[in-house]
Amino acid sequence: LENNTLQFQDKSPTCLEILGKNGTWVPSEGYRYITPLNEGAGNIDRLSGQNSFLPVTQWEWHNIPQQCQIQQMTKTGLCNVMKQLGLRGIFFVGDSLSFMMSQSMWKLLEYADDPGNQMGDGYIRSVKCNGNNSSFTFDISFVRNDHLTREAVKNCSDRCNSWFDKYLSTKAAKVLLVANTGLHTYSTEQYQKDFDSFIRSAQIIKEKRPKDIIVFRTSVPGHENCMKHTIPIISNQYVTSYSYHWNLIKEYNAYTTLKLSNFSIQGHMNIHLLDVYGMTLLRPDGHRSKDDCLHYALPGPPDFWNHLLYSNLLHFV
Repeated sequence: LENNTLQFQDKSPTCLEILGKNGTWVPSEGYRYITPLNEGAGNIDRLSGQNSFLPVTQWEWHNIPQQCQIQQMTKTGLCNVMKQLGLRGIFFVGDSLSFMMSQSMWKLLEYADDPGNQMGDGYIRSVKCNGNNSSFTFDISFVRNDHLTREAVKNCSDRCNSWFDKYLSTKAAKVLLVANTGLHTYSTEQYQKDFDSFIRSAQIIKEKRPKDIIVFRTSVPGHENCMKHTIPIISNQYVTSYSYHWNLIKEYNAYTTLKLSNFSIQGHMNIHLLDVYGMTLLRPDGHRSKDDCLHYALPGPPDFWNHLLYSNLLHFV
């Protein structure tokens, strides 16, 4: 879509709440980025030829009911909604799947290069809009921190780079924060501790940067023996995997949903939930290789995480 209107979708809270949760993947004409990613998702076993579509690109999510559909993000559309909301930055923080989401967004905006890497301080890139918004720019940033700790932690056993002070010192007057944690946590107790710590960080952010919008993305487990799948599945075909404690992810998401709901009811700041769990659970066919049934091929399912994020932003306008 080249505009920022919600076509075939009402803007009621009920519609927003069910986006990405109820529906199915249907065949589409397929799409590709203007150039492939060189880092991370560029080496994919499913690639059958240099000029071929990956099978994972030939599906799109159709929500139920019909009037509540995810709107696919374009550069023009995102520029429009960013300008209307007064947002001058999108800041991703989280693990390697959050990095993939940031990669996906950059490529959906039709840039030929990779946005950056997930090491050290991460990256920051500027998006220059075109057309009627040719004078408007905003930044896309990413910092890797698997547990969302405020400070860098050298012995966290994962990657816990400093993001909090960097975020607070962002020069842009209004920023969209997109955060996630969960895949590097191996007990419900530890997840609750990490998430509660993030809530406290978000409270500080809202005190110091009250205009900002905070979004927390739900986590999605990997799929056992993913390469045996060549098409999406339906919900009753999903088999819970106990590898890497993936069976706990549903509990993590339930805690997150309950905590954010209670937080909103009690009159505290509103952290918006980006729930990608339901639709991504149905994509065991979308993973990179037999040796990596957690990360996804790009282009692929994480593109629809960004489409869902875009649809949420349209609702905020």
